[in-house]
Amino acid sequence: MMQLKDFSEVSSVYMIGIKGAGMAALATILKGRNIKVTGSDVKEIFHTDAALQVAGIAVQEGFSAHHVPLDVDLIIFSTAYTQENNIEMATVLRNRLKNVSYPKALGALLNERFGIAICGTHGKTTTTALLAHTLKHAQLDPSAVVGAHIKAWDGNALVGQGKYIVVEADEYQNKLKYYNPMAVILTNVDYDHPDFFETREDYVKVFTDFVARIPKHGFLIVNGDDPVALEVSQAAICTVITCGFGDSNEFAITKQEQLHDAENLKLRMKKEQPEIQRIDVAHEGRYFGTFSLRLAGTHNAMNAVEVVALSHKIGLSITQIIEGMQGFAGAVRRFEFKGRKKGVMYFDDYAHHPDEIKATLETLRKQFPKNRIIAIFHPHTFSRTQAFLDEFSHSFAVADQVIILDIYTSAREKSGGVSPKDLVALINEMNLGKAMHIGSIKSVAEYVKESAERGDIVMTMGAGNVWQMHDYIGVTND
Repeated sequence: MMQLKDFSEVSSVYMIGIKGAGMAALATILKGRNIKVTGSDVKEIFHTDAALQVAGIAVQEGFSAHHVPLDVDLIIFSTAYTQENNIEMATVLRNRLKNVSYPKALGALLNERFGIAICGTHGKTTTTALLAHTLKHAQLDPSAVVGAHIKAWDGNALVGQGKYIVVEADEYQNKLKYYNPMAVILTNVDYDHPDFFETREDYVKVFTDFVARIPKHGFLIVNGDDPVALEVSQAAICTVITCGFGDSNEFAITKQEQLHDAENLKLRMKKEQPEIQRIDVAHEGRYFGTFSLRLAGTHNAMNAVEVVALSHKIGLSITQIIEGMQGFAGAVRRFEFKGRKKGVMYFDDYAHHPDEIKATLETLRKQFPKNRIIAIFHPHTFSRTQAFLDEFSHSFAVADQVIILDIYTSAREKSGGVSPKDLVALINEMNLGKAMHIGSIKSVAEYVKESAERGDIVMTMGAGNVWQMHDYIGVTND
């Protein structure tokens, strides 16, 4: 594996695992710089397929030694793949082709401009996209790499010529060690990825080491309501700006107004984008502004105030921030309204950690206090399910019915010592008959079609492909 300072001398790239969210965004940006980009991935359909097609990037289906171009300038590979589990990686190493991992390539991209990294356990995608959208509206022409499809962009990347590049910085496998941004937003720190980080202390240290590398002339925006994130921020040598609901924060939310769900639903059904909540923000104790959001939930209010703080720090006016944030319609699979069929409303969310599930369902319950909520959860990886089994069992408290799918496997983990039935049993210990196990997505779709009643709310959750249930049912937002 080589060291990559920047992409100034790269004219062609081949990407192994190109359909991954970050990989696809990186591919789009490189293509926008007139670099020839090709790649390969599994045949399974991803949200990124359409974006890659729109960008005109050719993708080989499946992995084969014959796919690898031996004359390419650079190979970029997903960290999910090694020479042991991927024939193309073995071919790359056997032929001694120049190669770097995705996080190293992203780090090189950050180095080229004023890099802004959004990190933390929860909220990275929405915060990254909201910030990039706000900078774009302010005509700063940023580049951006986001881990989900953004409705307004028709993809998960922005290809800009401006000085700023905004990236979603994933802590898994300590990818953060490859990034040296000028500014960072730390949304929160809540133990995750137990398959890589053996202890909470190991997990927290990754963030501590990261913020300690922000240069003195840079800055850190941190969730001041999260005691662990606040503790991590003490390692920073740069300016630290706190945000949150607490009065002691430099940017404090002084009022949060959730708007009525029925009116929002009418607008959604008309394909308009409703205002869902408003927040009043004070800066150093004085009223700063009122910001309208098309995003539901207290967690998104937190994401928004962090964007307000960073935008102000780099010189945007209050009007630019208000207008930019107001125009952001959200990301695919982030509390996404999928549509309505036979009087049943369908939503989808990427939530795959107990705290994310709890926040998603509580937000849904606030919007629809009287409706029956059916939560469908696709557990993601055996290690996470086993490590947080008890926490998962408590995270569905506000749902009326819970359906647990088979555990979603990944390239890094195919089996484990926990079963979805273990989670079902724990949920039913607290509320007999509340949870059930249905293994496949198609079977869940059939069950929901037969059992869901007019007025029910169905929420699919998980980092896998549970979103396909809506396609099987035929849910449309027409």
